[in-house]
Amino acid sequence: MYALIVYFAQYLTEYKASFAQFDVQDILLQFSKKFLPWWRGRLAEVKNIAPQQQRAETDPIAERNAYLLEEYIANGYDVRQSGLYAYGFITEDEVKELEQWGR
Repeated sequence: MYALIVYFAQYLTEYKASFAQFDVQDILLQFSKKFLPWWRGRLAEVKNIAPQQQRAETDPIAERNAYLLEEYIANGYDVRQSGLYAYGFITEDEVKELEQWGR
């Protein structure tokens, strides 16, 4: 159902091949020739992106540490000045460990 909504929303600008107001043959032809391959391509892209996002979300501590290493330690900033440290999302022991990794 969603695909049909997207198709008809784009029909006049993307797929219309004739100047007839309501040409049923043209609507069906453009749907099968142009829209379906485009739609299947978008679905394939979404399926390829989803597993990568799930892997990134499985280890939030590793993602947090990678962020702190890249944004703070690599640029010479003190992690203790971050909001994560101020609000207790990272401990002093973890900061020391990150500083050792960054060397």
